[in-house]
Amino acid sequence: MMKMNLTGIMAHGRNPSLIVHTWFPYLSHGSNSVVTSIAKVMRDVQAREGKFPPVLQVQADKCGGQNKNRFVFAFLAMLVKFRIFDEILMGFMIVGHTHIDIDAKFSLFARKLNGSDAYTMEELFAVLQISCEEQVECTQLAEIVDRKTAISPYLDNLIFGHATPHLFRFYMEGDNPAMVYKAHCTDKNWGPDKGPVYWFKRGADKKWAGPAWGFEPRRESPNPTSGDFTNGKAGLRVLVKTWKDAMNEWETQTIEERQLKTDRLRYWTDRLAEFDNIKVEETGTVSLSYLFWPSPRPNKPSADSAVPCVVPQPLRKQCFVGHRKNAPKPEFDPRKVVKIDDFVVLRAPDDHVQEGCTFWVARVIKKETTRIFVEYWRPCGREQEVSKLYEDAWNKTWRVETESELGWPDLRSVAWAWTSGIRSRTGMKIRKGDALKAQ
Repeated sequence: MMKMNLTGIMAHGRNPSLIVHTWFPYLSHGSNSVVTSIAKVMRDVQAREGKFPPVLQVQADKCGGQNKNRFVFAFLAMLVKFRIFDEILMGFMIVGHTHIDIDAKFSLFARKLNGSDAYTMEELFAVLQISCEEQVECTQLAEIVDRKTAISPYLDNLIFGHATPHLFRFYMEGDNPAMVYKAHCTDKNWGPDKGPVYWFKRGADKKWAGPAWGFEPRRESPNPTSGDFTNGKAGLRVLVKTWKDAMNEWETQTIEERQLKTDRLRYWTDRLAEFDNIKVEETGTVSLSYLFWPSPRPNKPSADSAVPCVVPQPLRKQCFVGHRKNAPKPEFDPRKVVKIDDFVVLRAPDDHVQEGCTFWVARVIKKETTRIFVEYWRPCGREQEVSKLYEDAWNKTWRVETESELGWPDLRSVAWAWTSGIRSRTGMKIRKGDALKAQ
């Protein structure tokens, strides 16, 4: 049989509150499909109720390929920019031992499907709808929006680190949609401490340089060569042939049984004919058969959605989302990191700093709880003055300091450490990455 893609959304406080979208695997299952489903639920809710509340809260599982990625975050930012919502909160559960309410519904789906036959889309929907007490709205998607292609030119690709936090807030700051985050929802303050994150590129005047309202993404090109789809078609052809060969045996069955099998045969015969006519389209060339965006809110965002207080605070674990240039240096604990044979950068004593030597380089020979036994190294050169010898030292070759005795510096004086396979006592070069981290 054909493997189906299926996603579920719970719209709390709405009727129906449980929505299921399915689609054949010639359409992708990733961030594009997630955005497609969320946008459809929004349009449907707005069509029934006429308006949205000012704040949207989204809870999702922590799947990077589908939910927790730059394309979904950019979509939420545009919902705020286009005034569809004043503010959006998106939260993710802790991996490994937490579940959200939609997980319980999928458990009911799986339990019911395990003892039921569902040969057609209509039969699948019927099984899903009797799996739960609440009403289940089932829809087969015929198109997936191509959000990736549409907004990639506008995104700031230097943003990173968004896989770590568990709570995000999207709001307007001036002309731009901004995002702040918390490593955990119980944290008191929002980060980062240098100001909010902007997923979209901004102009020289720091104003919005992304697409304007009315921007409509195109649909995603079908992929009839995907493995799940081609394997499913091959299996269906065998199944359809088996049914056709057995049609004479159906005459001995009841009218209801014959009708059911005839409907199944007709359904997949028609689907196979449709599948054979699927063609690959050029990316971004075919419009959607519907307007993608819900209608914006009639009034401007209220003052209640003002910029939240952004205060630096200690986190359980280092957490940063934003430009790489603003990223803090990784946490370094010499007690845990430093090993025997490692090279280390040591903070030089004050008298050496005054002479122009702000650091020492050494190799670890022994290690104790609070100190290390090292041999010292120095830059190669004929300069007699320490300040000149250490000038541009990171780009020089180093050798063992033969005029100095081995020493026992405190581990707390270690600023950086790295592992090297060099065994020679001369000609050591410090890698650029280690040099930058040590500075």
